Amino acid sequence: RVVGRMIGRGALFVLLLAISFGIYQVTRKKNSLDFNATELDGEYDYIIVGAGSAGAVLGNRLSADPNITVLVIEAGPPDEDFRVSVPIAGPDLHDDAHVSWQYRVEPQENALFSFANRQSSYPRGKTLGGSSSINAMIFVRGNPADFDLWEAEGCDGWSWKDVLPYFRKLENYQPITESDTTRSSKGPLEVSIAKSHPVTKAFLDACQEAGIPLNRDYNSEDQIGVSATQTTIHNGRRWSTADAYLRPVTNRTNLHIVTSTQVSRVIFDTSQDVPTATGVEIFRNSDPKTGRVIRARREVVLSAGAVGSPQILLLSGIGKKEELEKLGIPSVKNLPGVGKNLQDHLIVWLTFTTNKTKTLAQIDIGVSDIWNYLRYGEGAFASPGPEALLFHDTKTRTDLNGAPDLQMHFIPGRFDTRSSAGFNWDKKTTNFEDHDTVYGFVVSPILLHPKSIGEISLKSPNFRDAPAIDPKYLTAQEDLDLLVKGLELAYKIVMETSMKKDLEILGIFNFFEQDPKLVVNTTAYWEHMVRHIGGTVYHPVGTCRMGAESDARSVVNPKLEVIGVKNLRVVDASVMPTLTSGNTNAPSIMIGEKAADLILAKYYQK
Repeated sequence: RVVGRMIGRGALFVLLLAISFGIYQVTRKKNSLDFNATELDGEYDYIIVGAGSAGAVLGNRLSADPNITVLVIEAGPPDEDFRVSVPIAGPDLHDDAHVSWQYRVEPQENALFSFANRQSSYPRGKTLGGSSSINAMIFVRGNPADFDLWEAEGCDGWSWKDVLPYFRKLENYQPITESDTTRSSKGPLEVSIAKSHPVTKAFLDACQEAGIPLNRDYNSEDQIGVSATQTTIHNGRRWSTADAYLRPVTNRTNLHIVTSTQVSRVIFDTSQDVPTATGVEIFRNSDPKTGRVIRARREVVLSAGAVGSPQILLLSGIGKKEELEKLGIPSVKNLPGVGKNLQDHLIVWLTFTTNKTKTLAQIDIGVSDIWNYLRYGEGAFASPGPEALLFHDTKTRTDLNGAPDLQMHFIPGRFDTRSSAGFNWDKKTTNFEDHDTVYGFVVSPILLHPKSIGEISLKSPNFRDAPAIDPKYLTAQEDLDLLVKGLELAYKIVMETSMKKDLEILGIFNFFEQDPKLVVNTTAYWEHMVRHIGGTVYHPVGTCRMGAESDARSVVNPKLEVIGVKNLRVVDASVMPTLTSGNTNAPSIMIGEKAADLILAKYYQK
């Protein structure tokens, strides 16, 4: 659908068929990672639940020792859909139940006013590579102050100086110079700088004209400024954690990877004083006839993400006792923090219209463009979408220690509201259908450190039922005020620099022109925009919060061990005590790398 909007409707079916076949032949995955569930052993040293951004790392690192047996369980299918490999096709995957969990948030009291029922989609990856296989491939470590804050919050060993070696361990950053002392070119994850569309270059120039510095590398220790986007794209195709960590080690006989298999709960031995995880119950394709228990000799590790990991803990009897008993789930350990502390980045899509400049959404694609992608991995198909990032400190927050409070994504083309269930906007409050006919580009302010905190809870004791996801967007007035500042800054960059004249920019697309009381570029207008069409940018964290064992909010300790039980850890974005300053995929991979060392240290100590 994304491609369809770009090239029009003429001969679309034939062209898409040719593109699909060609891209599939070039990018198809070799060495299938799907292990037949009936061939699984009954016991492994380590069972990893989830083959996503962190779980794939663990599968690789733990199985590097041939004496350690590892099972990685993925609920979704293998990552063989050709769209997974094609960067520009990412948005299509969000709405595909085959590779994405089709979650929806609970109706919001203070946000999503123009969304049907005040609910938006909440896609999470459900395939090998997890969300790294469906995301925008943007690589952002975060700010050093983020991790120093983690340590100050009781996460000993997680300061910037502690995590930097793991960021370096995971990446193969290109191009790299001798002066890049904080970067590395020796890791398995391919990281490169996105090639910029001419409109993106114009935005980079406009930012500098507006007084925002150009930052050559926002992943160094200085994050503030505007930069070309660093991505996990290699030779024009997505480089997920399945590509980086799993596919190269498929020949290991001590590593088994099973797909289309869902974990219903963790099994515990409760005969001792401290409950001990001994295995997991699994179902192939959620079929009740296929249920079986797989045992773990050493540990069970949940890497199911910020939605999946707390859900499994709750289903297993780990959570607030009173809430579990209401659902008929026996309490194994009263741990009230499970599912709480949900934090997410809120984004507002601001489209600027132009009367002539061709942008990413209006490229005329011909045979040569298809050939350039298939042969050289270049052109529109290889774009991540956001080709420039801006990190800005409004100086509003005094508790961030210099970390930015705003981020912006620049996309050299408008998004298509009709091609994604994420934009299920109400026709009565927005004229969104007209939006999909304009020439334009998008500058999207993102709230990096929300004060609005949500939660995830169970709707039923059935593992097949999605949990209740309530991010509680904009419950804090400070969040609304910061996003207004972001919209004001975006408007200034585009409309008060030479970019306006050079690109013949007409102004912003007014989603609310049917309301004459709303005047563009006023505080009232921006507030209305944030509350009506602001939504998730898919970065949930915090629901299995890491911290000191003495902190009642904590779910795992700094070794990522679930507090109050034995042989169970959580390793994914859910352990982050606070959001990082930027896209969360890179920190999630880093967590996987550091966790592998923590797990192996305990293994070899024994």
